[in-house]
Amino acid sequence: VKPRIPVALKNVLTNKRSWPSFFINCFFSGCSMAFTAWGVSYLTECYGISVVEAGSITFWYPVGMAIGSVVIGIVSDRMKRRKMPLLVSAIGSCTCWAIFAFTEPSLLFVRILLPVMGFFGAFIVVSLAVSKEVNDPRFAGMSTSLANMGLFFGGAVIPVFFGSLIDRYQAAASGFSLYHAPLRLCFVFVLFGFLSCVLTTETRCKNISAAQTEPLP
Repeated sequence: VKPRIPVALKNVLTNKRSWPSFFINCFFSGCSMAFTAWGVSYLTECYGISVVEAGSITFWYPVGMAIGSVVIGIVSDRMKRRKMPLLVSAIGSCTCWAIFAFTEPSLLFVRILLPVMGFFGAFIVVSLAVSKEVNDPRFAGMSTSLANMGLFFGGAVIPVFFGSLIDRYQAAASGFSLYHAPLRLCFVFVLFGFLSCVLTTETRCKNISAAQTEPLP
């Protein structure tokens, strides 16, 4: 029997195990999109390079993420673990954000750091698997949609906060001093994302929901 949408939605929303995946996607993906939006400006203003050169550097951020998505997903499946890859990758991602937020890295180091940062940030793909595995398999589409909603919500809101801080301080600051404020805000957000990883339920790559056996209303 196919579940009705309100029933599926209620079951997913009232399952507390669903929400860590939502917040992981919200905070990490939101900050990732903020950096994607403002990364070129950050590089041109802080290092005095051209837009073309800055674009060629930030290009490696999504490349790292694409590679990380495959690698981290494979590692998680082979380990039969979800939480450990999430935590290790989240620590790596938070470390990269801390470097940008609290230091003035050399341009050469940034060239190395961006693909590494993208690689670690790709761990959000594991949270999508977790979202399905902690919910009734009949609600797989709805549970994945909730996690994806976090991605789009964070992507819509966090870049706005990033830009508003730049607008607020650009009259009195420039270069690294201008960008450290929004980058530190993103660092706080990814720490909340890390806490969401800590609160994630280990599924061992299996569906652990207490699925109902009786027909749905």
